Amino acid sequence: MGKLAKIILIFFSSIIGLIVAAVIIIPLLVDLNDYKPEIEAAVQDKTGRKLSIVGDIDISIFPWIGVSTGEISLSNAGGFMPSSFAVIKQSNIKIKLIPLLSKEVEVSTIVFKGLELNLAKNKKGLSNWDDLSTNKMQEKAVVKKTTEEESANTMPALAALMIGGLSIEDAKITWDDKQAGQKVIIKDFNLKTGKISLNEAIDIELSLFIDNSKPALTEALSLSTQLKIDESFQVIHLNKTHIKSATKGAMVPNGAIDIQLLSDIALDLAQESVALENLKIAFDATTIDGFVRIKQFKKPAFEFNLAINEIDVDRYTAEKAASKTKAVASPAVAVAAASTLIPVKTIRALNIKGDIRIEKLKTAGLTIGGIKLNIQAKNGILRTKQAITQLYGGQYKGQITLNAKARTPKIALNETISNVQIGALLNDLKPNEPAKLTGSLNVAAKLNTQGNSVPCFKSNLNGNLSFSVNKGAIQGVNIQKMIDMGKLFTGKAMKNEYAKEQTLFSSIKGTGTVRRGLITNLDFLMNSAQLVVDGAGTVNLVNEAVKYAVKAKLTNKATKDRPVAIKVAGTISKPTYTVDVLSMINEKEKQKMDKALDKALGKGGAEAVNKLLKSFF
Repeated sequence: MGKLAKIILIFFSSIIGLIVAAVIIIPLLVDLNDYKPEIEAAVQDKTGRKLSIVGDIDISIFPWIGVSTGEISLSNAGGFMPSSFAVIKQSNIKIKLIPLLSKEVEVSTIVFKGLELNLAKNKKGLSNWDDLSTNKMQEKAVVKKTTEEESANTMPALAALMIGGLSIEDAKITWDDKQAGQKVIIKDFNLKTGKISLNEAIDIELSLFIDNSKPALTEALSLSTQLKIDESFQVIHLNKTHIKSATKGAMVPNGAIDIQLLSDIALDLAQESVALENLKIAFDATTIDGFVRIKQFKKPAFEFNLAINEIDVDRYTAEKAASKTKAVASPAVAVAAASTLIPVKTIRALNIKGDIRIEKLKTAGLTIGGIKLNIQAKNGILRTKQAITQLYGGQYKGQITLNAKARTPKIALNETISNVQIGALLNDLKPNEPAKLTGSLNVAAKLNTQGNSVPCFKSNLNGNLSFSVNKGAIQGVNIQKMIDMGKLFTGKAMKNEYAKEQTLFSSIKGTGTVRRGLITNLDFLMNSAQLVVDGAGTVNLVNEAVKYAVKAKLTNKATKDRPVAIKVAGTISKPTYTVDVLSMINEKEKQKMDKALDKALGKGGAEAVNKLLKSFF
């Protein structure tokens, strides 16, 4: 036994002696710079590219096995500019020797300085790295059978991997796509990490500058985070992630925007989940707080809860003028009509559950607040519940159900609008057009439609609604004036002047049925201190035609004036109002007038005049 121990001792002593000798002798006797031509020739043979080693190659053995280099460059593919594909000014990597004997890998900080990478694609779509893709797929990986023993031997080595850090200083990457006519330059690229080890937080700092040619914009980007990876490489955490972006360009709203994002990010590859917790996004005067979670990467399921303090959508809308010409619609109808084509396949694949709250929103010239939106989508059915507590002095509540299971999407709406000052809303929506209606608006509607375009939505719209407007005015028409005009046919005098072309009212109300886009209102009623107007009519949403027949009369019980008939025609945006004179004349008066006309104009004169009057009224 003693002899065996002596042999073992001699063996290990010899090994240690060899190592010590190597540590002392190899750096003295071996100069890697002498092998530069062989290294360059080997690269030329394998890749067809020219490798130029300009700087010196230094090697160290103990306590670190290390290599440091000066400038190294690799030539570009034929037909591409510039001449270099990649350049590195300086590099340094060292591995500690003693831990290698215990199958542990301890690396010092890896340093790359002055890295330049020129990536390009020509007009034919060929890139300048195609020739480097393992000899155009001639060499294929065939190692598919990995035994449990190999895996067991590999994992401890990975578990023992430690790197002092990674430092990339002043790197530059250029992407020149001749086919797309786009050039992107990433410069001032700097990456610095702390000690890299599994199951421990790794401090990371990254900064870079992007110069994009098409569209023309620049962006300064920085990131700091604490990266943690488990030994299985399946669970990754990015804690205290802070991203800053400053973008400038003609395509950017107002020429520049600064954005900051803070979050704790968790990625689990085994469970197929990613979560952004403690999320905070800030840009301009807007802050967004909450969380976003995603599961099932192949068929993702989204869950979110976001709170927004305020956001001005008009600031980020390219065509502001166009947005101010839209017709008035309730929020739910606006959502349904916003797209001319519903992405049916996308909706069928959606799996969403989330809430959004907005304290203040400006969009299409409107300023509203207290917005709550709940979205749920699964199995081809999208449901939303929304509410607005600050809507021009009033409130809104609504629900939308979009069923995209069938070939033709179906939409159901249930909405209520309460006490909304319609005049103020219309003035903000169309600031260049004075509001034609003022007052406190109330609407309740249950509607349904189907189709995949706005015209289909309108022509297939069905349901019921009720409406009222209190304490307001109709601009552009003076019903009192029309009543006085009607008196002319009964021999009464007309007032000399009227203050405004408007009709004040205390209330307008009615109910309606909607069938295939045609709203039928049979109980229209308007009251004011001086007159009452009632009647019936239709509004065609397909062609926007308006057709109403109403009668107006003074509320003064002492007067014996007969009601004045008024016809409303034209379109929703441009209605017309005329007095229906013929309907105001009773049968006895008509016969008397016909006799007088026949006597004055000859037989048939009354009939001709009646036809002429009908053409006017």
